[in-house]
Amino acid sequence: MISRMAVRAILLLSLFTGMCVAQYKEYYTQSCLCAPRNLALGATAVQSTTYKSPSAERAVDGNRDSNYHHGSCSHTDGDLNPWWRVDLLDVFAVTTVSITNRGDAVAERINGAEIRIGNSLDNNGNNNELAATVGSIPLGATKTFEFRPIYGRYVNIFIPGRNEYLTLCEVEVFVEHTSSSTTVLRNLALGAPAVQSTTYKLPAAEKAIDGNRDSNYLHGSCSHTDGDLNPWWRVDLLDVFAVTRVSITNRGDAVAERINGAEIRIGNSQDNNGNNNELAATVGSIPLGATKTFEFRPIYGRYVNIFIPGRNEYLTLCEVEVFADKHTPSYTTVPNSCSCGSSSNPPNKTKLLAMAEGRWSGREKWTGETSSRGEKNLALGAPAVQSTIYKSAAAHNAVDGNKDSNYHHGSCSHTDGDMSPWWRVDLLEVYGVTRVIITNRGDACAERINGAEIRIGNSLENNGNNNELAATVVSIPLGLTKTFVFKPIEGQYVNIVIPGRSEYLTLCEVEVFAD
Repeated sequence: MISRMAVRAILLLSLFTGMCVAQYKEYYTQSCLCAPRNLALGATAVQSTTYKSPSAERAVDGNRDSNYHHGSCSHTDGDLNPWWRVDLLDVFAVTTVSITNRGDAVAERINGAEIRIGNSLDNNGNNNELAATVGSIPLGATKTFEFRPIYGRYVNIFIPGRNEYLTLCEVEVFVEHTSSSTTVLRNLALGAPAVQSTTYKLPAAEKAIDGNRDSNYLHGSCSHTDGDLNPWWRVDLLDVFAVTRVSITNRGDAVAERINGAEIRIGNSQDNNGNNNELAATVGSIPLGATKTFEFRPIYGRYVNIFIPGRNEYLTLCEVEVFADKHTPSYTTVPNSCSCGSSSNPPNKTKLLAMAEGRWSGREKWTGETSSRGEKNLALGAPAVQSTIYKSAAAHNAVDGNKDSNYHHGSCSHTDGDMSPWWRVDLLEVYGVTRVIITNRGDACAERINGAEIRIGNSLENNGNNNELAATVVSIPLGLTKTFVFKPIEGQYVNIVIPGRSEYLTLCEVEVFAD
C-alpha cells in the first residue's frame, strides 16, 4: 500500500478503470493514487509564532500522541488570529482534513478554527477558500472534515478574531482518488537537507528552506551563522539538476549589507564544504527584506552554496529557493506507466514510492525493474520522530547529513530525560538493512549512548521499539562515529532506543544502509 508522503506529485489518471498513468516530466514528480495517502506527512509546515519549542512540523510528524508534554504537538503563542500552514509542494484537489486535538488540557482552544485551502500566501494563506470550521474537538480526539474538492497547495488552520493559543497534535490531508493534475514549477530546495558553517543561537540552516519568506529575524524563520571567516550555507538537492535560478530573501529588520558579495556556487563536490564548486552568481546587494532572483546558464549540480569569501561575517538567509530547467539526462528515466489495482501487472513498490517522493533518481538509478542502491544513506532527509524533544533539538537533526558533534551547533537530535527514550527514522519502504552508523555527541556526556539498542522492522507497536534487535551500543567515544554491521533485517523503521532507564538520547547523525 502506498501511504507515505508522496507530496511532490503530478496526478494523471487514465480513462481505463483501475489504471493510472504516471509520466515523468523533467524534474516534476508524480505517483499513482492507488490508496489514500496523507499528503501532509513530513511536509514543510510553519506557524504564526512558536511557544517555547513546539514547532509547526510536529503536527505533521505522523504521531497522534495528544499529550502536549510528550513533544509531538505544535503550539503557537497566544496570538491574535493564530495560524498554522502546511505546504503540499504541489496543487491537489483536497477533500479531507483530519485534526487531532490536544488531549491533556484546554480542548476548547481549537473551537472556531477555520480550515482554509488555496494557492495564495496573502495574509499568510489565511485568505484562501474556507473548507470547514471546527465547532469543537474533544480532548485528544481526532476529527475528520470532509468537503467538496478544493484545489490548493497550502492548507491552513486559522483561529480568526481572538487572541488564542493554537495547538495541533496532528494534521492529516487527503485528496479524492479521481482528479486531474496541476503541474507547478517546483522549488527544489524546499524542505531539503541544509547545513551551514556554524549556527548562531538557534537559527539552523533549514530555516532558510522552510517555505516562509518572513524576513524579520526575530520571528524565527531565517538561518544565521556566527561571525565566521568565510561563512557558508549549503542545501543538498539529493540529486543532480540543471540549476538555472536561485532566489534569496534577505533579512528585513536590520543589517542588509551583510549579504553583499555573497557567492552562489553549484556543483557536485564537497571539497571546501562545496565552496569550490562553479560560481553561478555574485550578490551585489539585496535591500532589507527583499527577494532577489539570480538567473544564469544551466549549471549541473546537487549542492547549492551561499558563501561569503574573504571576510568575517554573519550570514543570514530568510529564504533560498532553487529552480532548474530540466533533470540531468545522465540518469535513467522511469518507465512511463504503472498499474493501480491490477493484479496481472502490479506496480513496482520501490519505484512507485521513490517517484512519489521525488527521490527516484537521487537514491536509485533504475535498470528495468531492478535497482542498485550502492552506498546510499537511506536515512538522509527521511522523516524522523523521537519520544520527546529537548528545547529545539528535533529528530530530523540526526538525518540532516551533518556529522557536527557539538550539540550547541544545532545539528544533533536530543530528547528529554525520558524513561526508555527512543528515536525513529521512517525509510518509507522496506529494505534489507545491514548497517547503521551513529555519530555520538562530542562536547559532553558521551556515556549517555551506552546500552542503546538498534531495532529494525515494520511494526509501530511500542513506537517501533519491539522490532528485531540488530545491535547494542556498548559505547561511542566523544564525537566519534561507530558502524554496526549485522545480517540483513527487513524493515521500514529503524529505531535507536535506550531501554530500562531515564536518559537523554542525543544523536548527531544516524546513517542507514542496505544490501
